[in-house]
Amino acid sequence: MQNDQVTGSIISLITNAQVRYEGILLAIDRKERSMHLKEVRSFGSEGRRPELGEIPAHDSVQPSVIFKVDHIKDFKIVKRPAEEKKADFTTQ
Repeated sequence: MQNDQVTGSIISLITNAQVRYEGILLAIDRKERSMHLKEVRSFGSEGRRPELGEIPAHDSVQPSVIFKVDHIKDFKIVKRPAEEKKADFTTQ
């Protein structure tokens, strides 16, 4: 996955602790094996941990969070950034 193709996308991820987070992808660091998201919201465990006790969602938005890839169970791209509309120039 090319970093520049997904930068700016809204990402939803679930950690190994079964907590879902959603934010805007700033960068993927292959060397550090991490994903850097901004404007991150925690949705808690949403019923994924009945035997361990649920983790509640948080109302606050974190300005920036770095997630280590080893701590991510799953992730998906919710929405890619809108492509800039290119001006249509025609010559006559």
